Amino acid sequence: MAHRRHRPNLVGASDLQIALPRRRTTARVSFHRQAREEALARLAPTEKPQVFLNIENVTGTGQHGSYEVYVGVPGAPATEAPLLAGQLSTFGVHLASQPDSPHSGSGITTVLDISQLLAKLKEEHSWDGENLDVTLMPKVVGSAKLSEAPSDLKIGRLSLYYS
Repeated sequence: MAHRRHRPNLVGASDLQIALPRRRTTARVSFHRQAREEALARLAPTEKPQVFLNIENVTGTGQHGSYEVYVGVPGAPATEAPLLAGQLSTFGVHLASQPDSPHSGSGITTVLDISQLLAKLKEEHSWDGENLDVTLMPKVVGSAKLSEAPSDLKIGRLSLYYS
């Protein structure tokens, strides 16, 4: 039997643009209850949603390296480590941020499939499905140190889609 996927539906988003300095940064994504319920109602009773975290309109100048992206339950105790969702590569951000570029200055977008992570948060951490914390940490390779230079890297929005 072929598995049919539904059109992705926006079910949650961050409120404001997020500055991404060269240190750990956490932002909250709030779900819109009605949009989430409507997206889940479109699924067959045995079908689980496919969930995508979009890191949209990442802009900046200079070189910024990569960031590890984690998701977690808001207000979780320090003993509950957030779950690794993937990476945000900033390769090409400088060019994509220029108004005369093919991206018209809108930056880059990264999409991560976090379906299994949300199921794990619900099962193992009593996640209520209302809010999700997204943490970005600069990835340090080997013995390299983080740059002390200020960062102008920004995320336009974090959004969640169910399909």
